[in-house]
Amino acid sequence: MLTCYHVTNKLYFLLVFQLATWDPVHGLNGTLTDRKLENNMRGVVLRVVTVLEEPFVMVSENVLGKPKKYQGYSIDVLDSLSNYLGFKYEIYVAPDHKYGSQQANGVWNGLMGELVAKRADVGLSALTITPERESVVDFTTRYMDYSVGVLLRKAERTVDMFACLAPFDLSLWACIAGTVLLVGILVYLLNWLNPPRLPMGAVSSTTFYNSMWFVYGSFVQQGQWRLAVKGNVTPSRTAQPTASSSSKKRKWSRRKSKETEHKRN
Repeated sequence: MLTCYHVTNKLYFLLVFQLATWDPVHGLNGTLTDRKLENNMRGVVLRVVTVLEEPFVMVSENVLGKPKKYQGYSIDVLDSLSNYLGFKYEIYVAPDHKYGSQQANGVWNGLMGELVAKRADVGLSALTITPERESVVDFTTRYMDYSVGVLLRKAERTVDMFACLAPFDLSLWACIAGTVLLVGILVYLLNWLNPPRLPMGAVSSTTFYNSMWFVYGSFVQQGQWRLAVKGNVTPSRTAQPTASSSSKKRKWSRRKSKETEHKRN
């Protein structure tokens, strides 16, 4: 004869149920499926430790001689399990009113300490599941996700005219402006002390204004002037003769023609 049993270890109580028997004459007598847990903890009294926190666990103090009564979302879940499984419970609040953490000496306090020391069978509260707590007690499947959110005021959008200057600090912009000014002055002085060779009648356009614009254009990589590879800084095209240079050229031509006629005579 073969007998099948179902063994469960729920809430620190060993429960053994006979599922079915089998013999060669009558065959299978019963079913091999799990029995329902309904009313299979009848007569069991559990000690439940809790920590008060609305709306999960609350207590109403004794009014008009009535004993205090626990209520809340977690209490409703516990009452539903009690009615379904048939057990009764005694509930009390953790002595230090804490959820529990492991101290430096390895001892747990609060609700966790009551469970680890086996002074309570069940802990009922809005207890956060952590790896440290899971290593010493068993948690049920969580039935509520409880999180904390932070609300921030929506930032007002403002238009900043100087947003283009934001990439660099004010001191760096001052250094850039000072560098452009200093290099522009040096370019002008170098061209004034050592002027470039120009064709006859041409006038150099390297003025202080042009020198400053040349340095600024080199810095921002813009403009129509090109950078000289070496030597003096010269424009990329020959300067156009001005009105004064044209009149000088005509006078020089007339003088040359008069000298030629005088030699012929």
